Amino acid sequence: MSFTYKPKKRKRKKTHGFLVRQRTKYGRRVIAARRRKGRKAVSLSFLKIMPVKLGRISRQKDFDRIWRQGKTWRNKFFVLRLLMNDLPHVRLAVVVSNKISRKAVVRNRLRRQTKEILRQALSDSAKGCDLVFIGQPSLVGGDFLEIKEAVVDLLKKSNV
Repeated sequence: MSFTYKPKKRKRKKTHGFLVRQRTKYGRRVIAARRRKGRKAVSLSFLKIMPVKLGRISRQKDFDRIWRQGKTWRNKFFVLRLLMNDLPHVRLAVVVSNKISRKAVVRNRLRRQTKEILRQALSDSAKGCDLVFIGQPSLVGGDFLEIKEAVVDLLKKSNV
């Protein structure tokens, strides 16, 4: 059995790379726009393979430890589990289960919104803790500002 999509790095660089963009007026506009926006990678040729994100909780043993030893806060949209750790950075997990919505598009959108709110809300002073945000069914009906208020409220309650 063969798969339809077989990505090739060289082909991608030859189609979307820096030198290809520089050849045309519109390609140069793309690079200029990305520079104005402050992008780290102006084009594909500058992309590096990044290691796994440090700020993510993904192992089951970490989740189990947080469930056993962590403190809990809740509001209308989320349940927050928090556990202090010895790391110099904050680790996050946002859990939106199938019970909230059967559609992956809806779940992923809620997860992305929550992560963006957390990125903005967490300061550099918040160090050495694991945060797990668990979405509640009412999360689907909330708009972005309501979700933001709920996340900020939980962070204040937990003194993060």
